[in-house]
Amino acid sequence: MSAPVHRVAVVTGGSAGIGLAICEQLLRDGCEVVSLARRPCPVEHPKLHSLEVDLTDRAATAQAAADADDVHGASLSRRHRESLDLNF
Repeated sequence: MSAPVHRVAVVTGGSAGIGLAICEQLLRDGCEVVSLARRPCPVEHPKLHSLEVDLTDRAATAQAAADADDVHGASLSRRHRESLDLNF
């Protein structure tokens, strides 16, 4: 028997609109979710952690990526960190 898969999703813009809908669906699918947005995510769920960050601020984004590493066992790979850096 294989070990259960621990899926962690990092969603930008998770406080409203499409980002919020994505957070809700990922939670229904059983994922741990880290929401990165300027406002807190309005959803309350034990598998959701909302980080307030302005993604246009490089230093704040780097700190949010580091914080996400500590949340629910999330670990952002170097490739994902670079993607956050590139997608300004």
